[in-house]
Amino acid sequence: MTAGQTYATRRLSILFGIAVTAIGAAGCGSTPSPVSPTSSLTVTAVSPSAVGTSGGTAITVTGTGFGADTSLVIDGVPATGLTLTGTTSISATTPPHAAGAVSVVAISGGQSASFQGTFAYVAPSGANAPPVISSIRTTGGFTNQPSDFADIANTITVAAAVSDVETPLSQLAYSWTATAGTVNGSGATVSWTAPATFTSPLAVVLTLAVKETYVEAGVTQVNTTNRSFTMSVHDSQKEVLDLGQDFLDRFSQTALYPQAADVVHNFSSNCNGNEYDDVVKNRTSYIITAWSVEKQPPVAFHFGGVCQNSRGTFHADACSSFKVHWQDVMKALDPRQPERTIGSTGDTSGVDYVTAVLENQSWRLCESSYQSIPSPSPAAEPLAVLFESAHAFFKHH
Repeated sequence: MTAGQTYATRRLSILFGIAVTAIGAAGCGSTPSPVSPTSSLTVTAVSPSAVGTSGGTAITVTGTGFGADTSLVIDGVPATGLTLTGTTSISATTPPHAAGAVSVVAISGGQSASFQGTFAYVAPSGANAPPVISSIRTTGGFTNQPSDFADIANTITVAAAVSDVETPLSQLAYSWTATAGTVNGSGATVSWTAPATFTSPLAVVLTLAVKETYVEAGVTQVNTTNRSFTMSVHDSQKEVLDLGQDFLDRFSQTALYPQAADVVHNFSSNCNGNEYDDVVKNRTSYIITAWSVEKQPPVAFHFGGVCQNSRGTFHADACSSFKVHWQDVMKALDPRQPERTIGSTGDTSGVDYVTAVLENQSWRLCESSYQSIPSPSPAAEPLAVLFESAHAFFKHH
């Protein structure tokens, strides 16, 4: 203690020194510790060093600093199917590219690194012939069903005829795709299920890609052959019944459809029916004043077969029937009904059988034949029994 320095002064000095030391310590603690830099991104090797020009070859890229966001770009084109193995290895699939040396660039964490070695595409010599898909055919659920036809929710077998000169068929890779519906199975023969909901008819394209992998001069090459097949998918029950309903409704609306051509507009010109003449005769002699038409499902299908009913045998692909009732007024004498006079009214009920054919992937009506049912009498069969027995059915040629 110096002269004149009191105990209080000395005490204050000690406390001040402690405070300064504490402030200095606090100031040092507020400075953040330096962050260790991330590992540098590098690409040190690419294996194999040469691939085929068609792409699709698996490569492995090694280096450092690969993160979860790593991408690979080969001469400006992203590689696909990337799989990261730690921070030093990543596998990928090459895109197609012309022959020649190309760059390989890894991108991760805002950094990019190029491979300094040589990585090249090599064109095949052409000595190895690609696979051949000579045909694609289907087998469906209906008898004699056309190969390019399918019905709603129908599961069909799709078979491709495939050949390859150099590679066994079991070693080829088959990949099926469809623009609608579901493909099940693998190989040259699979099953395909048509969609259950759609706007009918629907064109569905089935495509088969057959890939052959082979090694030529130490380089893995890939030959791929594609073939497509278009299916026409129908809701045939609805289509055929709607066509029949449209015909019978138009037939019954004398004033609205006075021209026979408007009534039979959905009929095929390749059938032997005389519906046009029948409509003309009806329009000449009668005015239909009231009617009812009731669909009688199901429609029976047997492509290239015949429909048999109480009116005879008719060649067709589909058979349908409708419960009908008509009331009319005679406006001109009809030799087919000599007992009636002009102005007389008629009332008839019965079954109209309507056949259909599939033409150019569209359902078309073929023939219509009407069977009247006598007015009920004690000896008459119940209408329900008559309608049940009247359902059309198929019999093969």
